[in-house]
Amino acid sequence: FELGGDSILSIQVISRARVALGVEVSLRSLFTHPTVAGLAGVIVADADAGGVVPVSVIPVVSREGALPLSFAQQRLWFLNEFEPDSSEYISPCALRLRGVLDVGALTRALTGLVARHESLRTTFESVDGRGVQVIHPPCEVELPVLDLTKLADHDRRVELDRALAQEALRPFDLSAGPLLRVRLVRLADQEHVLTLVLHHIVTDGWSNGVLMGDLAELYRAELTTTTPQLGVLPVQYADFAVWQRARLSDTMAGEQLDYWTRQLAGITPVELPTDRPRPAVHTTAGASLGFMVPAAVAAKLKELGHHQDGTPFMTLVAACQVLLARWSGQDDIAVGTVTSGRDRTELEGLVGFFVNTLVLRSQVERTQTFTELLTGVKGTVLDAFAHQDVPFERLVDALHPTRDTSHTPLFDVLVLLQNTPNQASELPGLQIEGVHLPVVTAKFDLSIHFQELDGDLYGLIEYNTNLFNPDTIERMTTHLQRL
Repeated sequence: FELGGDSILSIQVISRARVALGVEVSLRSLFTHPTVAGLAGVIVADADAGGVVPVSVIPVVSREGALPLSFAQQRLWFLNEFEPDSSEYISPCALRLRGVLDVGALTRALTGLVARHESLRTTFESVDGRGVQVIHPPCEVELPVLDLTKLADHDRRVELDRALAQEALRPFDLSAGPLLRVRLVRLADQEHVLTLVLHHIVTDGWSNGVLMGDLAELYRAELTTTTPQLGVLPVQYADFAVWQRARLSDTMAGEQLDYWTRQLAGITPVELPTDRPRPAVHTTAGASLGFMVPAAVAAKLKELGHHQDGTPFMTLVAACQVLLARWSGQDDIAVGTVTSGRDRTELEGLVGFFVNTLVLRSQVERTQTFTELLTGVKGTVLDAFAHQDVPFERLVDALHPTRDTSHTPLFDVLVLLQNTPNQASELPGLQIEGVHLPVVTAKFDLSIHFQELDGDLYGLIEYNTNLFNPDTIERMTTHLQRL
């Protein structure tokens, strides 16, 4: 932790201990014994007491017959059945490429990328009323090129913005596919913008790094006519989906559901003051506002968390819950977050939709100090991670919250820290720069995103424009920075 350990790295430590030692170690054990010697002692003590849990293996399954969806995929497929033309679960990425680009090599690299990851050539069909995965054989990827080089500078910028917005909003047909759309916009001989747009049912935040790392290596290999230095993937997403359903037996689900039933009993949404009345039916029109936490403040935040044997994520959750308590006047504050779902080494190099949604509930008492609150949040986060296997959809079904079409189930505010492992994002001979894509949808009332980059802490608040005006979110952002 003194070297910068966080929740993601902690999970990777545990997954590697599982492979190397054949034991299951809890996340709480790692935080309770945050040294090599301390953790080794826990493992030895468990072994001596006969408490070592046999490590399960994700088997490779036959591709014959119907392949089930993972629980996370099932939710998105179900939502798509009701609203097939929605843009809510589209995951777009745009990269500005400066330098000499070999379009043929890039096209072949994209073809290799789709061949490597079955998720990128999977579609979803309905069989007897339930969704199934259909994995298609590898095929050549087409890279359409939009040439804007003959336009004047202003017209070129306008047309680029229009093209990016169009790509980011165009719905997918889950049954027809493909669920990866690529496009190249040529702005000049040595300036292009590459768009990669996926449906969320086949990707997540971690997958973005995997995609870029693999694409960079495949492009390098095409340029040099050498073999890509990529290891063989031990499993694919369909193997995980089958294993997940078999692993989450009724007994295991029941034990974890018991925790959540106790933890979330009587939960109520955070009622923030809004600029307009809440619509009777939840809407998804959205916008965003970015901000930056000064480096000195970010460093002290990390130091504060470390002194409490916690992670930056825990500190940020506690700070956001204080903000929400102040704005709402409530002391029972529940926020949502997502886990990577990559607690096994064989899943780290896969493209796919692995995330699960968790609910973090805290009592924000006005008489307690912030460090007292942080101690409680730390325990809540560790308990939530220890019971993260229950899919959010089954949790909602089990809790039977009062049906209210104006709210999302269980929480209306999401808090995220984007600290998934960074893969190489350089293409040989090219300078790469991310292109900002405007946010036009919001899944929740508020989503508060944080990202650590080179010691800096960036924030972004995504908000529902049917509830909040931009100046209200700007004031909230100012309060959060001050806090």
